[in-house]
Amino acid sequence: MDRPINYPGQVPLETDLLKTNQSVMVGLAKLCQAIFGTGGIATGFATTQTVVPSLAVLVAAGEIYSQQNLEATAVSSLPQDLTHSIVKQGILLDAVTLAVTPPGTAGFSINYLVQVAYQDSDTGSTVLPYYNASNPSVAYSGPANSGAAQPTMRQGLAVVTVKAGTAATTGTQTTPAPDAGKLGLYVVTVANGASTIVNANISLYASSPFLNFTLPQLRPGASNIQSFTSSGSWTVPAGVIRARMRVWGAGGGGGGTSNGGAAGGAGGGYAEGWFTVVPGTVYTVTVGTGGNAGTGAPTAGGAGGTTSVGALLSATGGAGGAAASGGTNAGPNAGQGVGTGGQLNLSGNGTNPGITVGAVPLGSAGGGTFCTSLVGGISAGSGNGNGFPGGGGGGAGGTTNAQGVIGAAGLAIIEW
Repeated sequence: MDRPINYPGQVPLETDLLKTNQSVMVGLAKLCQAIFGTGGIATGFATTQTVVPSLAVLVAAGEIYSQQNLEATAVSSLPQDLTHSIVKQGILLDAVTLAVTPPGTAGFSINYLVQVAYQDSDTGSTVLPYYNASNPSVAYSGPANSGAAQPTMRQGLAVVTVKAGTAATTGTQTTPAPDAGKLGLYVVTVANGASTIVNANISLYASSPFLNFTLPQLRPGASNIQSFTSSGSWTVPAGVIRARMRVWGAGGGGGGTSNGGAAGGAGGGYAEGWFTVVPGTVYTVTVGTGGNAGTGAPTAGGAGGTTSVGALLSATGGAGGAAASGGTNAGPNAGQGVGTGGQLNLSGNGTNPGITVGAVPLGSAGGGTFCTSLVGGISAGSGNGNGFPGGGGGGAGGTTNAQGVIGAAGLAIIEW
């Protein structure tokens, strides 16, 4: 940040103070630009019906941050500067009321756009005392004793206006685009014959540049966590713009047997990643259910379900293990689940075939996945266990009817 230098005994100039103020403004502007960028940001300006409903809306105080010329016009001894641009803050300190008019044609409606723009305004005009060299004890009134009033403050204002669209058959009317240099905030819809505006007639403009959070709302790293063992939804909290998401697909069910070693269910896939999110957005979280256990009929195990967070990332479930019968062991299960959409995407584990040790057919263990190892072990009867999350169920073994084990359910974890 630039700082003018003055010296003891120096005759002070008006530009010393003017340049100091300008340097502070530029320094703050560069800080705002580093935080907000240059595209234009608004805070406040909540638009509601008037206290007593009328054909007007009430726009609350607010601020905008907008790219502007350094000095649109000369200010005292500082020249106009259209070469440099900075982010300036425009302030609306008090609420304003904006009137709207219904269309005159029956069955028509019209959309009004509430918009805001930055404006430099020189205010506080007064007749200032000036030094009178011929008689220092009697000050001049205004420059050269002209009595002319001069502004004493350059304000950065946020000026709110309303722009009418074109009336059309209700439901077909469109919202006008903001005027050049202005930011659209809210849309007010007025129907023919309306005598008041209520909050239901007011909606957020689709491209409104409102700041969704303030610095105190931002959290470093991930300090919150939510686990989903069943399907649900996650709403992005205020101030959250990044979230880590992890999903495990469900495990396949182990195969059943009537005589032989069945295959275990394969493990579900896994995916994880950091994603940019928008506060208020609702994501559907689907958690896969474990594959059904194969029966002693015999039947194969069922496939595990897919786990996902919206369309961001997903992990499919593992395939069910094949059944065994007639003294023939089932082959290996290579149908492991896969992860997609994350920065890290992994497949689950398949399983070995059923085997015979001595004269005893044995079912294979269920396949594991990320953070879940191969589950249980080979089985001479009903299958052995599954591992949560996403582990496959064990296959059944032996020479009599036996069922496999259901696959473990999937899991979703969101951190922010």
